[in-house]
Amino acid sequence: MKKILFTAAAAFSLALTAQVPDIPLLKVFHSASTRNPAENVLLSPWGIQECFGMVSGGAGKNSAEELSKILGLDKNVSEKICRARKSLTQSKTDFKSYNAVFFDRRLNVKNEFIRHAAKLYNGNLYSVNFNDKAECAKVLNSIVNRGTSGVFKKVFNENSFSPAPDMLLLNVLYFNGSWDTAFDRGSTSKGAFYLQSPSKRKIFVKMMNDTRTVPYYNDGTVHGIMLDYTDRRFNMSVLTTVDKDKPLSAVTELLANKGISYILRNSSRFNETVIKLPKLKLSGETNLKSLLSSMGMTKVFDSRQPDLTGTIKEGATYVSSAKQLVKLELDEVKTEVAAVTYAHTVGSAPDPTPPKYNYFYANHPFVLVLFDSETRAILLTAAVVNPAAY
Repeated sequence: MKKILFTAAAAFSLALTAQVPDIPLLKVFHSASTRNPAENVLLSPWGIQECFGMVSGGAGKNSAEELSKILGLDKNVSEKICRARKSLTQSKTDFKSYNAVFFDRRLNVKNEFIRHAAKLYNGNLYSVNFNDKAECAKVLNSIVNRGTSGVFKKVFNENSFSPAPDMLLLNVLYFNGSWDTAFDRGSTSKGAFYLQSPSKRKIFVKMMNDTRTVPYYNDGTVHGIMLDYTDRRFNMSVLTTVDKDKPLSAVTELLANKGISYILRNSSRFNETVIKLPKLKLSGETNLKSLLSSMGMTKVFDSRQPDLTGTIKEGATYVSSAKQLVKLELDEVKTEVAAVTYAHTVGSAPDPTPPKYNYFYANHPFVLVLFDSETRAILLTAAVVNPAAY
């Protein structure tokens, strides 16, 4: 029974001509954040789409059905992701997304799988000797370091290839965007932040402050703002509960059910908003196999009946593990995001009426959604329950 290592490093963005489905990935984010309600959760939906999009090229019937149901991935969506990637790489923002397929030189990889990875996911192909663990780690770390502008320097070591995989799929993402309107550094000051239950402790963090006219959403339970970058195709939605004692799941459930377009359509643009937003320097790590399995995506990970029948000629394979690492830095001037996602395989409502003067204080757990407004591609989702954790 063959093993394959599928690796992806998170990426962020999408394309002008392709509206990439956002709700399936927002459901994944909702599931991740509700499983760990007392912890920060950082995900790159784009990185998950890239990684498992490449996996889908080798999926058998059962795995293909689950990839479509849970992640919204099928041939049509893969083509939209392809167009989105081309558009994103032409944006004015410092954006990088790199895909690669590393396969053991002894393997007979199916041509259909190679065409899928190369054509739809722009995957660069490498024939390697996975038994030379030190060299493989060196090459992969070099790609990750370069692709994330040094944010991730060493992700792989020799233990990453024990046992030696047959294949590794890699996507590396980097986004560095400047706010269209920067926050005044002189206005940043220590402010109270109320942690999630059960502790309900109050901590003090560096809080950015401003009053400006921004899109503002308020449905009585959830409210939020939309912040622009200098490259106006990118936006950051910041959402939290109106009542700080309400669970953050109210926000992630709204996104999972309605999508980011609903927030955009139902935001008012006419009133000034007083903003308090913590500076952030966070990192997160997510076990994607555990997360996706809990959502019902089991066939891709089934070792007893491997269903990735379209990758190699010698037999079927399965994903034995999958993980994503994300780093986020947000300050008065910019947002910087980098992510690495990897998987080992073996074998329309009425506008809400906001108050005349809005107050948006992200002084209790909140959600960040970084997305491309042209395609609704979601680059980053973050549930921030403790802005001081790093």
